[in-house]
Amino acid sequence: MAKQRLLVNDTEVIIDGDGNDTILMIHGWPDNSEIWNNQVAAFRTHFRCVRFTLPGFSSTDTCISPSLEELIELFKQITVSVSPNKPIILMIHDWGSLFGYHFYNQYPDLIAKIISVDIGDWKSWQDNSSLYTKSLAFMYQITLALSWKINGLLGTSITHLLAHMFGSPTHKRHISANMNYPYWYFWFGGRQNYKRQFRDFNPSCPFLFIYGENKPMSGHDSQWLSIQTAKSGNESHSIKADHWLMNKASSQFNEIVWTWLKKNSN
Repeated sequence: MAKQRLLVNDTEVIIDGDGNDTILMIHGWPDNSEIWNNQVAAFRTHFRCVRFTLPGFSSTDTCISPSLEELIELFKQITVSVSPNKPIILMIHDWGSLFGYHFYNQYPDLIAKIISVDIGDWKSWQDNSSLYTKSLAFMYQITLALSWKINGLLGTSITHLLAHMFGSPTHKRHISANMNYPYWYFWFGGRQNYKRQFRDFNPSCPFLFIYGENKPMSGHDSQWLSIQTAKSGNESHSIKADHWLMNKASSQFNEIVWTWLKKNSN
């Protein structure tokens, strides 16, 4: 099947591949839809792979700040557009994971399975992480939040520096301060504050969690993960890679996903 492109609420949606099941891929910071290229190449022969760049994350986007409600509504519209009669498989990473968890909590009937990469439930992480880990996260997140507010050349230069420090595989020409709005609305944001809206994530659908081992801090709480993997059909796997393991250890990542999907086929 040739690549298809749809426009959903001013967002370009790319569809690759054939198959009865649809995988909706949602990226995080500081990436775009191309971060999933290795997964599309691996799964397009058996699945419809659907991806898009989050609003504000394209290098051509203006400085926008969609609310959490607006993002979830976009995810819903895309899901219904590409798979109107069957729940989708959700593949999510970084902010895509946090947004994806909220999407599932709002619309569980639209999602059949979830594959999450490196970021777990925020509330359990916040409750159980060490002061050092929370302080480290706070420092870089506040820096990115403020760089979004500053914006312009200075804000983008700060963003480039942090993306390089963390080892992002996305080229800096695709990275700007515009994509830092989730950090602002997570820590600030007034009525639109993300933290006030996020709820515990404890899915009833099959759930696969894959995380990298080579990072300065963990993005999930081990107790929360143990609870999830105790449920039938759920699994967790670690890979000796950093935060972008689906890109930098794509062969191992894809093999884990393939095996799990086969075991949980229906």
